[in-house]
This record gives sequence, structure tokens and C-alpha cells, in this order.
Amino acid sequence: MVLGASNMWFGITATALHLPQGQGIEEQVRQHWEILGALPSVSLLRALLGEMASLRGLRDQPAEDIWSVIERIRATQPDEEQAAPGDILDAEWEAFSRPTTLSRDDDFLAVPEPVPGDYDTMLDQVVLVKRLREVQALLGFTRVSAAERRELQPPNMVALGPGELSWVPAAERRGEGIFLQLREDAIASWVRRVDDHPRIEALRQAYAIWSKNRGRPTDPDFPVPRYLLLHTLSHLLIRQASLQCGYSSASIRERLYVGTPIAPTAGLLLSTAASDSEGTLGGLVALGEHELLKILLDAALEDAASCSSDPLCADRVPVAPSDALHAAACHACLFASETSCEAGNRWLDRAVLVDLTGDNLAFLS
Repeated sequence: MVLGASNMWFGITATALHLPQGQGIEEQVRQHWEILGALPSVSLLRALLGEMASLRGLRDQPAEDIWSVIERIRATQPDEEQAAPGDILDAEWEAFSRPTTLSRDDDFLAVPEPVPGDYDTMLDQVVLVKRLREVQALLGFTRVSAAERRELQPPNMVALGPGELSWVPAAERRGEGIFLQLREDAIASWVRRVDDHPRIEALRQAYAIWSKNRGRPTDPDFPVPRYLLLHTLSHLLIRQASLQCGYSSASIRERLYVGTPIAPTAGLLLSTAASDSEGTLGGLVALGEHELLKILLDAALEDAASCSSDPLCADRVPVAPSDALHAAACHACLFASETSCEAGNRWLDRAVLVDLTGDNLAFLS
């Protein structure tokens, strides 16, 4: 291999979006839960409110109201869940799926937008993220094969330096984005219908082979149909948006929200950002307005119906011993650059969105 070949170096990065902190009682209690969650009585709470500077934001609130919030949180969350840190995607999902005028500041502004009429059975909500700030840190890299989605310590990870590092390089960028929330009832119904479909089963078998070839455990809870649908739709929109908003496809990033088996979610964020303090110019977020979004979705689904490599692309299904984690997808129709895709161009199949082979798999059939 050539030393500078792109398939030899895959960066492992951790990305976090800035989210505004709410000023309600419950938000402040959760922010200081390590202290407040251990209090045994309301009398001790009163004493702490007057003594601790970090709790001064709660001093204007009646101690009884604060105590009732503490007890409600204790009743709704097991102790082990209270102590465990939450997934950062869960907090982002809450901010995007429930945008309010209170949850905004100089680095975050999310505004709901009407759903295009032709897609109200597919989309639950459209949110224009007019301001966002992201921080991306480089933790290390892998060679030859990329890490799995959101895997920060893969077995083949190469560190940035010898020994334990006390810091890593990071970049802060400002920009904009579009958040699409799909209808959970429609997604759940479709997942139940196609869960044992031959194309889905073929990808599950390829996943087992892929994991075995790399000495990694297979995640039995990975939501294959749900992730296929969201990821394929995201790539189609990235390719179309780059043609209409002026940004290159390599500068548009995806962020997918699939939740957990207990609390499934279905959403995607397409964003672009720049290191300049003023961020970006609004070309991407404008495509989220309902008139333009309809045009964008129409064009994306029209492109999904055909590929210059068809019928080879449309009929492709991984067969053992292949460990390719994609079906009807190639560089001519779905693949995106490494800077855009969070899964290394894995888990893609045009057949989950449009009927390519007449096998009753498509979500929009």
C-alpha cells in the first residue's frame, strides 16, 4: 500500500454539540444531582442552599418545591441509572425533538418548521438548527479498517503518542443544520414487517462475519432495519443538499439517532460547520424550509430509484464469505466521504426506501 493511501489511516474522533442549559428547577437539580441526590432531608437542603455558592441559582426557589423535584426524580429513575452518565446523543435528541424558546443561546438555536404535506406520514418533525457549535477531538487512529460507529477505543487503535496522554488535539466549529424526526409508529410498523426479510438477514450474517474477521464481538441489539433506513436516507439527502446549497458533500456531516431497544428513536441531523467565529452562511438550513425540503426529498427519492451501476447495484446482497455491510449501494449512488459518514459507508441499501426488486422491503412502497 502507498504510505499516504486514505485506506491506511482512519481518525477516531469524539464529537459533541453544544446544548444550552435550561434554567428551570428540574434542570438545575439534575445539573447538581451528585450533591442534591444524596441529601436525606429538606432541612439539610435549606442549609446547603444558603452555604454553597454553586447552588445560588436555586436560592430564590422554595426549598419544598426543590425537594419535591428531588423526590420525583428519585421515584422515576433507579439509583444505578442516576449514577451512570447519560449518552450524549440522548441529550441532543431531547434538544432537537423538543425545541423551545428557552433552550437557546448564542451558540444554539433550533426552530420547528412545518412538515411538507406529501411527507407527513413519514416525518414527524422538521427542525431548523440555525446556530450550532460542535467540538471535535482526535483520540487516535486505525489502519486499513475503520472503527465501528461511535467506537472510541477499537482493538486496533493506534495512540497519538507514547504513554497516557493528558490532552488531545481538538477543534471548535460553528455552523448550521437540519434535523428530521421520523414518525416512530411508521418506523416501528415497518421494522416489524421486514425484520426477517432475506436482505436484512443477509446483512446480519455479513455483520457476524465482519465481526469475526476483526476479532470483535457482535452487538445483538444493533437495530439493523432502523439504522439502514436512517443511514440510507441521510446519504441521499447529503448528496442532494450539496447540489443545491453550495457546500461540498464532504463538508456536510450526518449524525444519526436510533436510541436503544428500550427507548428507540428515529432522527437524523445534517450539519455543516466552519472554524470561523461567524460560522456558516445559512445555505444548508434554508433547505429545511418546507417548500425547499419537499423538492430535496423528491429529488433524493428519485435518485434512489436508479443507479448508473444497475442492475448490479440494485441486486447486490452480501453472501458468505463476504463481510461487506451494504447491499444496493456504491460510489455512484450512496457512498459519501469519510468526513461526512459516521459509519464508514456501512449499513446502506437503497432497497429500504424504494422498491428496487419488488420484494416488499421498501419503507415508502
